[in-house]
Amino acid sequence: MFPIDFLLSLGHLFGKVLLVPLLAHAQLRKLKPSEPYLLESIGKTLSVSRRQAFSIYRSGVASFIALSVEFFFISKHGQRALQKKLDATKVIGAEQLAAVFASSRPVLVITMYMGNFPLGFLKLMTSVKSQRKLFVYKFNAKNANEDSLFALFRRVSQNIEPLRAGEEGGKKAFLELRKGNVVAMLVDAEVHVTSRENVIFFNQRCPMQSGPATLAVLTKAVVVPIINYVDSSGRTVVRVESPLYPDKKSIEVSNQQVITRLTQDIARLMESWIWIDPSQVQRWSSIVQIINRSEPISQEDDHRL
Repeated sequence: MFPIDFLLSLGHLFGKVLLVPLLAHAQLRKLKPSEPYLLESIGKTLSVSRRQAFSIYRSGVASFIALSVEFFFISKHGQRALQKKLDATKVIGAEQLAAVFASSRPVLVITMYMGNFPLGFLKLMTSVKSQRKLFVYKFNAKNANEDSLFALFRRVSQNIEPLRAGEEGGKKAFLELRKGNVVAMLVDAEVHVTSRENVIFFNQRCPMQSGPATLAVLTKAVVVPIINYVDSSGRTVVRVESPLYPDKKSIEVSNQQVITRLTQDIARLMESWIWIDPSQVQRWSSIVQIINRSEPISQEDDHRL
């Protein structure tokens, strides 16, 4: 048996017990220069001690590493491993998405770097059948492991195509929404941000990216927020929140005012998601950067799928 085959045969046991801690430690060392600033900001934001802030930050990094390792093993083991994970995932509020799908309006699904967000989206889309085309807005470049995952998604009856930021992904997302299709994107990734709105976030006024809200207003898409997390029993959960509508309440309201309102709604949701369990948040560097825009901070650029 070749070494890689041996490692794969150990599966998640190897990944969780050995590989994740090693990779997480390496990532924390890489991010060491920005750690003091991050810990101070996390502590102030959550009103916790420096020790608690470090525990939250460390757990978030490990959570993302665990997610990457898990999908590596799933891509190698195939459809049965993926289906097992999907079967074990709990869906809350799928009827809210089904109601939106019953209309003819395009759908913009938003979430954040928390929990098993790729699996959550896949589970949700397989739970709510639709003939619409599904797309995911991606910040990273194409890679072989991700190609394997998307191929695997297709084999479980759900064809999900990536739209990449570096390949006119924003323009393509706009066009697909105009066609009435479904686009999913992460709203806490502080990359390729071209427009912002001032919002109240953790009791501070700060500029948050307004791209998702702008897309919704320009395409009349219904925004469906979903959050992924592990509950107190250890079960993977994907929860659908109440949809957000880009509709004007009167003719005097401008598109810009609607964008501001939607961006504030998204900020409110993100804050509520973080409070579910701050240690499951995987990109604290982005959260801190949103809160403290005037301060420079290193990006966790390799925190991508």
